[in-house]
Amino acid sequence: MMQVCSLFGSFCSSAMTRWTSSALSRILRHARAGARAAAGQLASDLRNVTCLQVAREFAPNKLWQDFRRLSLHTQARCALLAYFCAGTAGLYGYLRYSQVKRQREWAEVVRTWQ
Repeated sequence: MMQVCSLFGSFCSSAMTRWTSSALSRILRHARAGARAAAGQLASDLRNVTCLQVAREFAPNKLWQDFRRLSLHTQARCALLAYFCAGTAGLYGYLRYSQVKRQREWAEVVRTWQ
């Protein structure tokens, strides 16, 4: 019985290893092809697009017009996201300020004890 279990276990482990290695190689091949295509597209864009075109595309008026063309639902989602990001940044800023303030106060207390 023990020999059958070990034989079955070794068969399963070798089959699993072969499957895993072939699946992993397929995944890596696909990722390399995607990275190669993205690098080619980036190189092509760098050759064909001027800095002036990029500056025009990201001009504040153009960005605002593009934003206003979005649906009201999307605009509201963007506004909520900006609100939450600003709130989170403010909260972390305040926490960092409090931490630095407390560290300075403790440094002063330790200095007075010495």
